[in-house]
Amino acid sequence: MLGAALLGIDAREVVSTVAPAMRHDVTATELRDAISTHTSSTEAFNGVLGAIVS
Repeated sequence: MLGAALLGIDAREVVSTVAPAMRHDVTATELRDAISTHTSSTEAFNGVLGAIVS
C-alpha cells in the first residue's frame, strides 16, 4: 500500500486500517484478505481491494 484517498462519513475507520498497513508494508492483497468486523466500512474496503487487486 502506497496510500489511499478516502472520503466519507466513516473514512476515519478505514484510515485506522490503512495507516498501519502502510507503516508495516502490508500489501493490498494481504489487506484484502484480512478479516474485519461486520458490518463496517473497513469490510466494504476489503471488497474494493478485491475488485482492484488480482
